[in-house]
Amino acid sequence: NPQVAVVLVTVLLSYFTLVFGELFPKRIAMIYSEKIALSTITLIVAASVLFSPFVKLLSKSVGLLMKLFRQQDYASENEYYQEEILSLLEVGQEQGDIDESGKEMIHSIFEFDDALAYEIMTARPDVYMININVPVTEYVDELLEERYARIPVYDKGSDDIIGVLYMKDFMIEARKVGFDNVDIRPLLKKPFFVPESKKINELLNELQLSKMQMAILIDEYGGFSGVVTIEDILEEIVGNIEDEYEDDEPKMEEIAPRTYVIDGLYYLEDLAEQTGIQLESENHETIGGFVMDLMGEVPDEDTSIEREIPYGNCVFRILSVRDRRIEKISLSFSEQEAEPDEKQE
Repeated sequence: NPQVAVVLVTVLLSYFTLVFGELFPKRIAMIYSEKIALSTITLIVAASVLFSPFVKLLSKSVGLLMKLFRQQDYASENEYYQEEILSLLEVGQEQGDIDESGKEMIHSIFEFDDALAYEIMTARPDVYMININVPVTEYVDELLEERYARIPVYDKGSDDIIGVLYMKDFMIEARKVGFDNVDIRPLLKKPFFVPESKKINELLNELQLSKMQMAILIDEYGGFSGVVTIEDILEEIVGNIEDEYEDDEPKMEEIAPRTYVIDGLYYLEDLAEQTGIQLESENHETIGGFVMDLMGEVPDEDTSIEREIPYGNCVFRILSVRDRRIEKISLSFSEQEAEPDEKQE
């Protein structure tokens, strides 16, 4: 039967083509990858050059058709390769070749190019600063207690950053003239100003080229918004780097079933990741900012403590306030609460 013969020939040709034309050569190439790569690289480069005009023609033709039909490519070539690598990571982790920390680090590298400076900065209210007009005797004890290596110094106001004091220089000068007699003006280094919207990969390159360790971030209105150090940038890849003097990161503790005590600076994103509780805000990134948005007013140390703010099936209770900012808060749920991964509107 001619029709059966055509089917059999097609099946057999497909089988032999796949096995001997693709799968077997690919398996051999994986075993002797370096040797085969070195022996075929010249041929591959020559073929790439020879066929590049045809490849460009086909690519332009497809792009033109996409525009004619008002369609947009769902992903760029780089995004395609990124997804491919991430898929290989998943396979590698399942097979035990890649551990969780290695996987997270590679994920962080892909996200690195998209992160902006203001997303990782130490925000202005948390930056320890010195007023150049205040005598050193009034803050020397606090200065030594804080143990920061680099400290922004301002003049007329906190938006008027005039320099950065290196504690190394301060200690050298203090040894010469005594702590109470140090004049910090000659010790100040020129501040490195950057817009808060700068990408952190670009910022890292600029800091390295300028041999600076800290950048002063400026918002769109010309005001001081925070600082970013090289350590902050590297932490985006390798995770948190703590030294013996560094304060702990904002924490969350479950003190009873579905009842939490949370630092005000705890990120909503981290809360969702740890508990499945989705609290979305267009204006704030932290739980303290989210609750302040619900309050509709600035928290006060005298009147806001123990205040309860209901929200859906949960209740926030302010535990402590410092410098008009919620420092610690409790979060509890009613018995009729939604599932942890249900989104709170």
